[in-house]
Amino acid sequence: MSDGERLPKGLRKLVSALTLEDKLRKFRYAHEREPRNDEELNTFILEVARELYNADYDEWPEDEDEELA
Repeated sequence: MSDGERLPKGLRKLVSALTLEDKLRKFRYAHEREPRNDEELNTFILEVARELYNADYDEWPEDEDEELA
């Protein structure tokens, strides 16, 4: 995400709610591998956060919920 990109408040809240450990866990769950670099990790998290935001989520689902999706 570029510094010039302005995200809606709710989307910024979703992205900033995760620790690095949370982001890595979600990436590993989705891709069954480590991210190649920070950019790949951040791009993935932003894409998932946008999907949640567009579906009117205001927080991340619990890990058990991710397995059901």
